Amino acid sequence: MTPQSLALPDGAAVVAAVAPLLAAAADRAGVTLVARRPNPCFSTAPTEIVTLDVPARGHVELFLKYDRGSIDPEPRFRQGLAYCSRAYACVVRRASLPHVPCLGLVAVGSPPCSMLVLEHLAGALRVNETADESGVIAAAEWCGRLHAWGLDEVDDPAVAFLARHDLDYYVAWATRARALAATSGPVPPWLAGLCTEFGSLAAALAAAERTTIHGDFGPQNVLWRDGVVYPVDWESAAVGPGAIDLATLLFAWPTEVVRRGIDAYWRSRGSRPPANFAAIFAAATVYTALRWLPIPDGRDEPGWHRALGRLEAAAALSRAF
Repeated sequence: MTPQSLALPDGAAVVAAVAPLLAAAADRAGVTLVARRPNPCFSTAPTEIVTLDVPARGHVELFLKYDRGSIDPEPRFRQGLAYCSRAYACVVRRASLPHVPCLGLVAVGSPPCSMLVLEHLAGALRVNETADESGVIAAAEWCGRLHAWGLDEVDDPAVAFLARHDLDYYVAWATRARALAATSGPVPPWLAGLCTEFGSLAAALAAAERTTIHGDFGPQNVLWRDGVVYPVDWESAAVGPGAIDLATLLFAWPTEVVRRGIDAYWRSRGSRPPANFAAIFAAATVYTALRWLPIPDGRDEPGWHRALGRLEAAAALSRAF
C-alpha cells in the first residue's frame, strides 16, 4: 500500500483540527473547506493540499503531512512528525533563513492521527527540476548558511533533542546494506568489501566538524521558487558533519556541478574547507548511497539494482582518498 492510498480523515475533521491555527476563537466556526487535492509529488507519508476559507483572511492553502503509522527500523534517520515539528521550531525558525512556515502539529480525526500543518508553497519546483543547475547551486549556498549558523548551536539546550550521528550510526548502514543484499542472493564481492572497509570512511565522518544539519537534503526535499530555496521535511535533522547535506544534494550530478556546488557552499559559509574535506565528502557520498538502498522485493527488482549501481560508483570515488 502506498502512502497516498491510505485513508485520510474527512474534511470536517481536518477543518476542526486546523481552524485554531488560522483564526481567533470567535472566527473558528467560519473556517470552511474549499478544496482538497493530493500532493502531486511522491511522499513517504500521506500528504495533501487543502484550500480553506478563513474569516478576515480569505482563501488559505495548506500542506498537510500525516503520520505514517509506523516507526522506521534501525538505523533510523527519519524521526517522526513530532520530532519534525520541533526541528521547525528550534532549528529552522531560529536560523532565520528562507523556509516554508510550519504552523504546528495537531491531532486530527478519531482515533486521532498526528498531522503537521505547513503553508503551501504554490508554484515551487524541486531544485533538480529547474532549467539548469542554478537551483542546486543556490541550495548549496543555503546549506552553507545553515551550517555556519549551526556551528555555535550544537551545544545549545534548544537543540539537545537532535539526533547525534556517531561512528556506530554510520557503520550500522553498512551492516544493513550487507543484510539487504543477502536477502536477494549472494552478496557481491565489491559490496562485501565495502561493508568491511566502511569503518575507516565512517571514522572520517564521525571525526569531522559537527553542526546542525537537515539530514536528508536531497532534491526531493529542497524547493525552489522565484530564485529562493525552501528546504522542507525536517524529520532527519541532526547534529553531524555538513558534508552529509552537501553530498546528499549533489549526489549523482556531473563532476563540474559538484565542484561548483562545493565552491558555492564554502563561499556561503564564509570559510575555507579543511585539508581533508575531499575525503570527508567522499565518505558522506558513500553514506548517502548506503542510506538510499531500498528494501529489495527480489533479486531482479530494478530499483534495487539501480541503487546498487549508485553505491558502487560512490565506493569507487571514495577509493581515491
